Amino acid sequence: MTLNQAQKLIRDAQDLGVSVINFVGGEPLMRSDLPEIIQSVDKGFSTTVLFTNGWFLEERIHELKSAGLDSIYISIDSANPLEHDHFRRKEGLFNKAIRGIQLAQKLGFSTGISTTMTPEAYEQGELKKIVELGKKIGIHEVLVFDALPTGRYKDREDLIDNEGWVEAMIQSAQRYNQNSDYPGVTFYAHFTSHKSVGCSCGTSYFYASPYGDIMSCDFNHSKFGNVLEEPLWKVWERLTTLPEFCQAKWGGCKIKDSTFREMTTVSDGSCNDCGAVSKC
Repeated sequence: MTLNQAQKLIRDAQDLGVSVINFVGGEPLMRSDLPEIIQSVDKGFSTTVLFTNGWFLEERIHELKSAGLDSIYISIDSANPLEHDHFRRKEGLFNKAIRGIQLAQKLGFSTGISTTMTPEAYEQGELKKIVELGKKIGIHEVLVFDALPTGRYKDREDLIDNEGWVEAMIQSAQRYNQNSDYPGVTFYAHFTSHKSVGCSCGTSYFYASPYGDIMSCDFNHSKFGNVLEEPLWKVWERLTTLPEFCQAKWGGCKIKDSTFREMTTVSDGSCNDCGAVSKC
């Protein structure tokens, strides 16, 4: 999308009542006009959050501050710099991200670490190491995503219908949240469970790709329309009235649920009626 198209999407989203606007990857800081997009958000209605790998953060942090960005999360996959850089295939990324987030703290941003935890990483103590890293650098929150069967983990069938290890991981973090010396530790799995709002993708949340495609969330690659072809409200109306999305799912993330995955997959990859990858 062009700058004008992105700014129009922001206005249309706020007209729908969107209260939290996340700028996520890919890598959002690869857009030279990101500060202008952030600046177009009416801060009286919505808060703005950036998720970044941190490579460009140090160089661009003052632009983001001037644009009125509220919060910054850096993505950290391992508390070991070499392991993190190897996983991300970018030498020096860990140290650049840490320098950037520490500068963000000095400038008054709300700061956090975003990490994705696999069952094996949790068993190897990676959560504890990342929380300790967060404490050491003084960030406000560690946001933990349990690995989902999408992206590079799309063939991990062991992640489907497997919530036992996730609940154990959530319970293990209670001691951090009861100690003010540590950053808060929050879990995507908690948000999508019956203990919070449930999985609200396509119900109170949507993802817009850089090309204008609207998806129920950034973990579900099914497309429900494109804002360069029709108004956002029309796409949102169509999405939120589908049986699979007209209410939150209380049993956790839909992408990890085999029943939901089967229900929303059709043989040719799209719905005959509306073009969405979902059965209407």
